[in-house]
Amino acid sequence: MKQKFKKILKTILDFIIRLFGGIDIDKIIIPEYYKRPSPEKLASKKTFYIMNGYFQDNIIIDENNNLIDGFTTYFITKVYEFKYINVTRVKLKNK
Repeated sequence: MKQKFKKILKTILDFIIRLFGGIDIDKIIIPEYYKRPSPEKLASKKTFYIMNGYFQDNIIIDENNNLIDGFTTYFITKVYEFKYINVTRVKLKNK
């Protein structure tokens, strides 16, 4: 019973977060061609976040939650153990 209640709450929370442009960070799909950002780039983006309280760059995903841009920001959110993050969703044109 407790597990079912937790699942219902998570579903409601996911809906509300998505309504406001967010997503569960674990639902973002990272293409294999992304590699770990350089230490310099990570340090720069982390410093910006610490100093300003928001990220310098947006995380951009497609309609299937595939990461398009913002891998360094995504990487930092994982380091800081974010559960949810605001994203920009784009619809890609069919080729």
